[in-house]
Amino acid sequence: MVKKKKKIKKNNSPTKARNKKLKKPENDSLDKELVIDSGEETVDKELVIDLGEETIEVPEFSKKDLPTKKKSSKKLKQEKEEITEWSMDEMKQEIDETRKDDKQIEKELNEIYGVEDGTMPDMKSFEEKKRSPWLMASFVLIISCLVLGLVAWLGFFVFQPQTRFSEEDVILTVSGEEEITSGQEVTYRIRYNNDQNVPLAKVLLQIRYPEGFVFDRAEPEPTGDGNDEWTLGSLEEHASGYIDIFGKMYGSLEEKQSFRAFLNYIPSNFSSEFQKVNTLSVLVQDSPVIMTIDSPKEVSIGTESEFVIKLENKGTSSTENLALLIEPGEGFSIKSGEPRADDENQYKWTIDEIEDTQEIKITGVFGETVGDSDKGAITFKLLSWKDSDMDGDGYVIQEILQEVDISRTEVSVGMVINGTISDFSVQPGDVLNVSLVIRNNGGEPIKNIKARTILDGPSSDSKSILNWAEITDEADGWVVGEQLSSKIRRGTIEWTGSKVPKLYQLNPGDEVIIDFSLPVKDSEIIHLIDFTNYEITASVVLDYFKGDEEKELSGDEMKILINSDASIAVQDEIDGVGSGTEKHNITWIVENTFHELKDIRVEADLFGDVEFLEDSTILPAGKVEYDEAKKKIVWVVDSMPTSLDILALQMVLSLVPNPSQTNLTSKVRFTATDVITGETITLVGDEVLLNGE
Repeated sequence: MVKKKKKIKKNNSPTKARNKKLKKPENDSLDKELVIDSGEETVDKELVIDLGEETIEVPEFSKKDLPTKKKSSKKLKQEKEEITEWSMDEMKQEIDETRKDDKQIEKELNEIYGVEDGTMPDMKSFEEKKRSPWLMASFVLIISCLVLGLVAWLGFFVFQPQTRFSEEDVILTVSGEEEITSGQEVTYRIRYNNDQNVPLAKVLLQIRYPEGFVFDRAEPEPTGDGNDEWTLGSLEEHASGYIDIFGKMYGSLEEKQSFRAFLNYIPSNFSSEFQKVNTLSVLVQDSPVIMTIDSPKEVSIGTESEFVIKLENKGTSSTENLALLIEPGEGFSIKSGEPRADDENQYKWTIDEIEDTQEIKITGVFGETVGDSDKGAITFKLLSWKDSDMDGDGYVIQEILQEVDISRTEVSVGMVINGTISDFSVQPGDVLNVSLVIRNNGGEPIKNIKARTILDGPSSDSKSILNWAEITDEADGWVVGEQLSSKIRRGTIEWTGSKVPKLYQLNPGDEVIIDFSLPVKDSEIIHLIDFTNYEITASVVLDYFKGDEEKELSGDEMKILINSDASIAVQDEIDGVGSGTEKHNITWIVENTFHELKDIRVEADLFGDVEFLEDSTILPAGKVEYDEAKKKIVWVVDSMPTSLDILALQMVLSLVPNPSQTNLTSKVRFTATDVITGETITLVGDEVLLNGE
């Protein structure tokens, strides 16, 4: 029998000891004894309780639980009995609960291990069954293989870096301004990234710029001559970089252009080349210039009208290399402009730069060719170019369609000379081709019409620079001359119904046209140097009757400048024909007698297997430049006074003949400025032909 001794500490009140629960001993002995210990000294009696299968632990008592004062033996005995009685009741209750638990455990064990007759097997007679060593070995082998497979999978797919090449992991992007103002300074960044574990070799970055892009610089600098290639070499795994490109962007309003980037490379585990492509679209959404048009709301047929074009610099981007272009509607012609239009195009004004604001005033007329429309329309376009050469049509950065109401008078008269109703220039020897247009716009006939064209021209020794003796007039109008001053002589041509039958009566809606031609004299007829004036004025006057009322209508005056009589001629003499190499002795001859010239430039392009023999050149004035790459010859002379009436440049070209070649040179282009009129003279000389052409 197992005995467990517990010390019972003293307490002032025996009831406090009752609050401690009895603990079940770990040893399931059938005999248990209880020893009450009072701390340092043990109570003389030892209580041993035999409960059969259970031994119950008696609550502990400390020394302080015992009475602190000395008590009588009778009282002490009474307290001991109370404690013993309480302990017995508690122990019985605990024993009953424990037995219930044991029965429940026994029931559950019987359900698990019990046999059919309801008895329990002898647990002491169980024997361990021996397992097959092959089965165990197979099981261990299978488990080992599974573990090794799992380790290999984790090593290859999880812990081992990926080494397979993927095109999607080669990243190329283009970023920058997607909406710009024409002429704006822009910056674009091209990024490249090899976002994988495969290195790339022979990496080459190429950029295809939009047509309107002007390259300024790049960081880093390009490796190609065209500023559009970067040889990057190799690109290691997870390596990246970028290139910044700086420049200006030009374009027409609402036009889209694209940057295209190409990244060429060879992956380290491939032998073939791959390419990555990306693009960025750029929209030109604004103009650097504000353009407004001031015009009359209503104009009359044949009456001059003024249009004012105002240009204002926004200050957002470049306003260089601009031009105002006017597209006249049906029946509209320009008479004058301030400032003057370009020499080669009377409807175009070249603008070097707009610093703040600028105005252009033009005067024009809607003629009878406007038709029956009650609206007149003119299109104003502001163009820009990306460089000072201003080649091509340019970019349209502003466009305004201006409409005006057409008011029709009862009679209109207009004059067109050499296809225009505005001022223009001619040279001695040119011909003035004049058309006079008379129209009845009213509702009644007009009768007894008398039409007169008046031409006032330079005069010397009472002789006009206009060659009236050579006039061509199918209507055979009367010509009358009048000397207005020592420098000006007037000539008047008059037509009536006797010359042009329609002038007797012009019915509503009808018109009559009178044509004639009048040459300007040249140096072969007169000494041009004797003429100090160089301007011709032309006008038209119409007299007619409407009913019994006589009326007069005057047309607008037109000015015609007479520039100098400069000319360009080309001569070619050939040596060594049939010897394998031909030598062409070419001479460019410039003649001028009327006005002094400046800024003379003569040029031509060469063709074929040709060599310019510079040492054989005979230069009368100025300098000659030959661009071997472009095969272009340029002769430049600063000035040519009237005292020097001829300049001849002689040069030698060596040519290896080609049977299929027909031209040795292009047509010769001549430009010069007339010092007196300020006009630019543009001429075209003959080309040098081959093979008898």
